[in-house]
Amino acid sequence: MTITLERATRLRGLRCRACHLLQPADTRYVCGDCYGPVEPEYDFSGADPAAIRDRIAKGPPSLWRYADLLPVAEPASHYPVGWTTLLPAPRLGRELGIASCFVKDDSRNPSLSFKDRPVALALARALELGLDTIACASTGNLAGAVAAAAARNGLRAFVFVPATTDEGKIAGAAAYGATVVRVLGTYDQVNRLCARLADEEGWGFVNFTLRPYYAEGSKTILFECAEQLGWRLPGHVVIPVGSGALLTRTATAAAQLRDAGLVEDTPFRIHAAQPAGCAPVSDAVLDGYREVRPVRTPETVARSLAIGTPADGDGSVTVIRESGGSAASVSDADVLDGCAVLARTEGVLAEPAGGVVVASARALSSCRVPRPADPRRCRRFPRRVPGGAGMSVTVRLATPLRAAAKGEATISVEAVDLAALASEIAARYPELAARVLRDGEFGRFVNVFVDGEDARFLGDGDLRGKRTVEILPAMSGG
Repeated sequence: MTITLERATRLRGLRCRACHLLQPADTRYVCGDCYGPVEPEYDFSGADPAAIRDRIAKGPPSLWRYADLLPVAEPASHYPVGWTTLLPAPRLGRELGIASCFVKDDSRNPSLSFKDRPVALALARALELGLDTIACASTGNLAGAVAAAAARNGLRAFVFVPATTDEGKIAGAAAYGATVVRVLGTYDQVNRLCARLADEEGWGFVNFTLRPYYAEGSKTILFECAEQLGWRLPGHVVIPVGSGALLTRTATAAAQLRDAGLVEDTPFRIHAAQPAGCAPVSDAVLDGYREVRPVRTPETVARSLAIGTPADGDGSVTVIRESGGSAASVSDADVLDGCAVLARTEGVLAEPAGGVVVASARALSSCRVPRPADPRRCRRFPRRVPGGAGMSVTVRLATPLRAAAKGEATISVEAVDLAALASEIAARYPELAARVLRDGEFGRFVNVFVDGEDARFLGDGDLRGKRTVEILPAMSGG
């Protein structure tokens, strides 16, 4: 049965972050023209800030109080999510050298993590579409949030996690009745598997096919902080970064609060916090990289942040620079110490991701920001391999790309390397090339895998002896 929900009247459609085309808010999850990511856009012209604040104040004690700023309506069947405590943390502030310090404690959400927020929005969209199954790739917390939301709403749930995921988080997802699939590999490899399943099964993958709505849940943290601070923006926020969605949507939230006239346009700096064993965004900020360089094998106790190829990585770097913010990457020892400091000073027990934030805030406040060099990083684009005969490789295309390849799910191409593959696609499939190539190379919003390996780790992009190339949208979030 299809459940139809009333849409927020301020939603204009989905705007592509790459080509900026405004498109209908339909079932698409990537741009129909260029394959870039799309996100909801709102019209705040003529908005009455006093009236909006009044509706918010009279709204439910959950993230749905911000209905004017969300793309879907609250489903009656779901439990309250959000409106968590913004805890004044003076003792922690003194420990870190911060004069006015607050902690947003999202462990008070139903499944004990911030992930309940994006899942609430994705669930609402899934119900709109009449889906009976939701799924995700996860590093742990998202698995529990998806499983709990599915149980609450009578849906099936499938969660895919790296085999190294914490046993407690796996047990939690299973307790809600979800089917838990452990995958031998990194989160990024799990995410690639889910991208393929999304095409084959038609399930609602919250951080893939439902991502335009899923990511919107992240911005509600700043909505709440602004309201809890008396409708003003904080001067600084330090944000744990996995996929980068929380960081980029925090900037989106600030812009929307300003556009709606709910807060003054005061300085607002955004800082990234990452563990040193998986710090592609922080390294990009600190080392001046134009683009994020992925981490092949994340190694950190903060497993919920172990996303080596963050979908919103480049966007995070842009947001940080534009806000005047910075970034930190901290050792595992500092992460564990950060957890201990938070517990000792404020009575808040956090998982390692929370320790990453505390340790990063300490480093940022004292300007002790490390700049690690890591040989696991690599170039984004390969060079052409000199000489050699072209090899026949099978190119698998995600569903949104198939119409641009004459409806084919796979195409066969003769190419010695990725540069030659790009040239062949441009010559034989110009419509496909318009979606996945930029200046003759695979674009920043495209992930290319060669025999299951991220192409950015192939050095020169040599395809000799390879069999399969997959082209997928650069979308993930654990």
